[in-house]
Amino acid sequence: MKQDGFLKGAWESYEQFGQTPDTREGMSMVSIGKDVYMYGGQGRTMFDDLRLLDCSKLHQYVWSLVEPSSEADTVPDHPGPRTASVLCRYNQKLVLFGGNGPYISHIKSRRAYYDIL
Repeated sequence: MKQDGFLKGAWESYEQFGQTPDTREGMSMVSIGKDVYMYGGQGRTMFDDLRLLDCSKLHQYVWSLVEPSSEADTVPDHPGPRTASVLCRYNQKLVLFGGNGPYISHIKSRRAYYDIL
């Protein structure tokens, strides 16, 4: 049943191609047009990768790893591995806010971030 252009009550699964990311949870995602960006998350380890899912071709979704550009030297510190952060678009840039970092055993907690990158 379609309502306002969206399917209601039905899930579909599509094959993925390219550099598919490792299984993870707690990642941050944002869609921009026909692209979906994903940052971080955790699985067997914590991730600090930025991935792009190209959804421009119907049912041919292709993942790629986004490498830092040559302008990366002008960007502050790399966010590092984190989970449960927020990723959004602002003025043609991706903005990452907060999240949790690696577990710190002596305080029995994960590192909490309140930064904006």
